[in-house]
Amino acid sequence: MVECFSDQFGLRTLYISRLANSVIFTTRLDWVALITGKSEIDFEQFGSHWLTFNQLSYGCLVKGIQRLGPGGVAICKPTSIEIHNTLWLPNFSPEDSPPLEQTLTSLLNPEIENSHVLSLGLSGGLDSRLLLACLLAKSKKRFSLHLFGHSDEPDVRVAQQIANDYHLDQHFFPESIPKIGTNLIVLREYIAKTCLTTPASSWLKLRFYPELNRMNRIMIDGGMGEIARRQFLNRIYWKGRRKLLHDSPVEIFPYIQSHRASIFNSETIDVMRRGINQQLISMRDEMPPVDKIGVEIFLDLLIVRYRFPNYAGMDQSRIDEEIVNYMPFAQPSFVQAAFRTPVQIKRGGKLFRKFIHTLQPALTNYPLVKGMTTYPYRFSTVPASLYTKAKAAIGFQFHNPIRQEFLLSLKEYINDLIVSSEVKNFPAYNQNALQNMVKGYFGGNKNLAGELDWWISFELWRQSIGQFKS
Repeated sequence: MVECFSDQFGLRTLYISRLANSVIFTTRLDWVALITGKSEIDFEQFGSHWLTFNQLSYGCLVKGIQRLGPGGVAICKPTSIEIHNTLWLPNFSPEDSPPLEQTLTSLLNPEIENSHVLSLGLSGGLDSRLLLACLLAKSKKRFSLHLFGHSDEPDVRVAQQIANDYHLDQHFFPESIPKIGTNLIVLREYIAKTCLTTPASSWLKLRFYPELNRMNRIMIDGGMGEIARRQFLNRIYWKGRRKLLHDSPVEIFPYIQSHRASIFNSETIDVMRRGINQQLISMRDEMPPVDKIGVEIFLDLLIVRYRFPNYAGMDQSRIDEEIVNYMPFAQPSFVQAAFRTPVQIKRGGKLFRKFIHTLQPALTNYPLVKGMTTYPYRFSTVPASLYTKAKAAIGFQFHNPIRQEFLLSLKEYINDLIVSSEVKNFPAYNQNALQNMVKGYFGGNKNLAGELDWWISFELWRQSIGQFKS
């Protein structure tokens, strides 16, 4: 008998399946699928993974394979597999709880070897800005910055301006288009490891971790900072909270919906929606009553229980393989402290702004970035949203050409793929939509770039689990 365990937030997971009189388990879904020959997509599980902001369950995307969820214990025997998950629940009692700022500061002073240096991924957002303020004001460790992206991207320009003004050591890794061929194999490997959480072109920006590792960097990332900003899932808060309060979980779907690509036929969409409805009901049953803890705490707990494992956790094993790293905002001590902090002082990032102003007030002079444009630091959530939408409407936003260049470099491969028997015979596809998407994009409709990018990601993931090999 072998017992396997996962962390309380499910940021690392295992995929487990039977093979004859044995059990196979690994952090790689594609390895289990290839070894066992199980490659049929479970579209009921896959539905929320594709149609909402992230998966709303801990089931595996492939039939016949099980996945270890948050706080999970798997008891593996030659003839059976038992999995039990213990979902995390915050302790709301304030006794003996250090302030949130103190907790965060302690996380930025880890014990590391003298040969290693902390490296913060700085962007134009509020989360990494707070981490930088803490490092500048409170950290006793040497640190540097790393930046990914296009040189004209707002995130990069704001981060570089800050780094230059503060005379900070920085390493910029510009996006570029590698040669197709062997790099297609590397791209497929990337998508297999990330389990289809990002479009294919994201690989161009996120493939530099091994280079940081060779520089003896320990990477700090601002991911999951929304847990203390009370901004994520605001569509539910503003438009769907009555559905939650009136115990209508299925009806919140419009407020968690996320568009990737319209590539599946109506029958498959029906299966996916049925799975989402089941997951929403199960989620309601597993969560504390919303009227007992309040809508905003309920939404933050949704982030911990379903976004941590199904978004950050899907990619964590890949990152751990490439570089020593951690997310301060996803550490248990910080998450617990965040839930003990009153909601009213977290809303819209007010608490983060207060910390930054206290620790490094000069950092408030730099604009923040939302999407592909900037807005004044002083703007709160609603003014920032209106301002950035207005800038986008009149054309004052950056248009990154890298996705277009990436798709153009894959044109021959895509045109071969779209007419392949493996694609034409896949029963879940809407063939007309697929053909129109590819022809439309290469015919000049660049608005289809996002859909094509996601379809390539899905296809390479489908290859990785053994449905076919090109």
